[in-house]
Amino acid sequence: MGLPGASAEVERPAVVNIGVAPTFGGEGRRVEVHVLDLDRSLVGTLLAVRLIERLRGEERFPNPEALRAQIAADVERARAVLAARMAEESHAQGALRGPQATGVGRKSGG
Repeated sequence: MGLPGASAEVERPAVVNIGVAPTFGGEGRRVEVHVLDLDRSLVGTLLAVRLIERLRGEERFPNPEALRAQIAADVERARAVLAARMAEESHAQGALRGPQATGVGRKSGG
């Protein structure tokens, strides 16, 4: 086969803002994706984003410090929501595999 080009998708926790950034007098709607626990910039990178749950509506904050404090709270809530969702999906996948995948219910011997 040789060496084909490929694309790999890796699920990583993230928070997304879809709006106009009213705290900074923003104009026009934009989408900002903040991948958590990533120490490099993804500017210019093609991303596939799956929206899981709406955490809150867009609001105008009195100053950038208040916005930063709310973002920190949003990130903690997002981590909890994503951890719960991943646990549910993992459990559901295990249930779909059934006892054959785990060896449960198999007779031993020949």
